[in-house]
Amino acid sequence: LGRVLGIGRRRRGVPHPWFDVLLPGFRRSGGAGGYPETFDDIARIVDTLPEGRPYVLAGHCSGGHLALWCAARGLLPPASRWYTRTLPTSVLALAPITDLTATRRDRLSDDAALRLLGGEEHFTARLPEVDPLTLLRGTGATGVPTVLVHGAADEEVPLTQFSDYAAQDLRTVVLPGTGHYTLIEPGAPGARAVADTLRDMAAAHFLADAGRADEEAAHR
Repeated sequence: LGRVLGIGRRRRGVPHPWFDVLLPGFRRSGGAGGYPETFDDIARIVDTLPEGRPYVLAGHCSGGHLALWCAARGLLPPASRWYTRTLPTSVLALAPITDLTATRRDRLSDDAALRLLGGEEHFTARLPEVDPLTLLRGTGATGVPTVLVHGAADEEVPLTQFSDYAAQDLRTVVLPGTGHYTLIEPGAPGARAVADTLRDMAAAHFLADAGRADEEAAHR
């Protein structure tokens, strides 16, 4: 999502780490996207994934915002076009935008939050449906296992974006000496830590699947 979206699953019977990865395209703000098109596309992508197959929904920066939003769609009003009870198996948010109000205030990425929501005139009205922190404040949890990974030396996204969201129910991994982009730079220590985290999350799904299969076999 955004810069990176990965939907991964560990392959059965393969002793070393191996993932099936889906990297879909979607309409982005500044072009044909923004509100509501970007969110329509992301919701459609996730909603058409095969049922019963666990996956990790991952995104970096603005993609992390969209991944966290997907996890929070069950907190939307039932009348919302994006409301669903079918949520991601788990989410890995890498240096994500978590708070669009703070993003607007700090004018991050050349007013990206305003461009996403269609400008000043629409920002306040559209915010509650698409802002992860706003959606989470009412309940404190999405019910989706979530890991937030960020570098302690992030030069793009203020660290308060991570700490404010991390006050909610999720696991946070802070990588010392890691910047915003080195988090996903191939071969960099930060990227290796991200791969290890993804591997652990996928392994948890793999073990859960194996446990369910054993339980079903025991009841036959």
